Amino acid sequence: MIVDSLDLPGGAVEADVCVVGGGAAGIAVALGLLDSGLRVVLVEGGGRAAADAPRRPPRVVPGRGARPSLAPDPARHWYLGGNTNTWAGNCRPLDEQDLAAREWLPGSGWPLGRAELDPWYERAQALLGLGGLGLYDLAAIRPRLARPPLEVDPAVATTRIMQVCPVPSLADVHRRRLEDAGSLSVLLRAEALRLLTDGGERVAAVEVACAGGRRARVEAGTVVLAAGGVENARLLLASDDAVPGGLGNHHDLVGRCFMDHWWFDVPLGDFGRGRDLGLYAFDSHGRESVDGQELWAQLSLAEEVMRRERVPGLTLWFVRRRLASASVVAAEMLALSALRRVPPDPLTDLRLLLADAPRAPRHLVRRLARRPAPDALTLMVQLEQAAERENRVRLSSRRDALGRREAELALRLTPAERAGHERALAALARELGLDAGRVTQTMRVKLAGRRYDFFWHHVGTTRMNGDPRLGVVDTDCRVHGTSNLFVAGSSVFPTEGTAPPTLTIVALALRLAGHLARPGGG
Repeated sequence: MIVDSLDLPGGAVEADVCVVGGGAAGIAVALGLLDSGLRVVLVEGGGRAAADAPRRPPRVVPGRGARPSLAPDPARHWYLGGNTNTWAGNCRPLDEQDLAAREWLPGSGWPLGRAELDPWYERAQALLGLGGLGLYDLAAIRPRLARPPLEVDPAVATTRIMQVCPVPSLADVHRRRLEDAGSLSVLLRAEALRLLTDGGERVAAVEVACAGGRRARVEAGTVVLAAGGVENARLLLASDDAVPGGLGNHHDLVGRCFMDHWWFDVPLGDFGRGRDLGLYAFDSHGRESVDGQELWAQLSLAEEVMRRERVPGLTLWFVRRRLASASVVAAEMLALSALRRVPPDPLTDLRLLLADAPRAPRHLVRRLARRPAPDALTLMVQLEQAAERENRVRLSSRRDALGRREAELALRLTPAERAGHERALAALARELGLDAGRVTQTMRVKLAGRRYDFFWHHVGTTRMNGDPRLGVVDTDCRVHGTSNLFVAGSSVFPTEGTAPPTLTIVALALRLAGHLARPGGG
């Protein structure tokens, strides 16, 4: 059933399992426990809809300084369903190379392989309304594709198939199950404040702030944090009454190795005329339908290039836009900043204009003549980030309206990472027949001028490792040093890979639910 915290009776709420967070991970854990016989309370800070959201979730923004920072996302609301309410629904499992140890990347290597994850990926596909795992096999589905995949050197790039969720919001898809389940209570407008322990080795209760200003406790034999990469770390760090530094933080690992997918775009002008790139275009017209499932594709950097350039992954795809080239975009930004319609950054725009100068005159003449610009391809570039200790979420001295210390972010790409990604992008650009110099110069200017963004993929702050000196949770996602506390979500990922994280989040959450449902699992 779904209950508003305003309607709670006095006293503590009791449960066998308390799940903190009503996004993809929390809903998947709760649904995975429906037939277990366990009483589950899912605590969600928001309500049923965006109008009931008490605050906005954090996202990573380029920031005004040299480093990115966290800021409330103006486009998103915190309510039941979490980020599945606003994501694009793109799914793909992590590849074996994403899970394997890459000796050139410190901290890489999952304690789980695809053989362990595949049964849970299959269940995650069903929970998300997707087709089978076989639809990700390019060789198997190639004869059924209307648009051919690109013929590229497999030593440089690989085509990766994406599936698209027909209904992205897990709360919408499974609302009836959440409402009707007798063993599950979804407690809305109840924001988790901290974890209360009985000395540090066991969590006794979750303290929550209810609607109307009341405080309550959810007392449970097992607690699962499923509140996202930033909030999971913040809750552990803030729960420091019995354990200095916070729960699970005996080795100063909570909040460390924060990762997100960085992205930027490169307008390409006339490139692609005469080539069928529809399979790689991120729009509804470019999607394929196989077995009733919508598919499209991305190009991912081959392991051979990653190893040679000593970088993590890089992924490309295309969108169609009216603005035809980087130079025209830069010229228009200069004009708009002169009119004070956008924040001025003339140095970056001049550099972008010079990086693509040969294309500018023809396109500008067309615009001055008021001839409509044809649709043109824009290259979308996504960078995987390495697991670096100094990229981290930590507690700031600022406090929110509920008295909680807010999270702050320390994040950067090192000069070596930037240079390696630039060389890797050049290799992909050459393979596609692009002007590699122009593409990489655009990349260099955009990263230097903070003309990049992030995909809300908050990864790595409670990483999984069997050794408590190397990870916050073990392979069952149990927090080291705390017997009944578990973590679900992308914060347990040791590395982020190049795929969107939601499918893997749901697979790991279902795996955790299976573990908790077994006798002695919690």
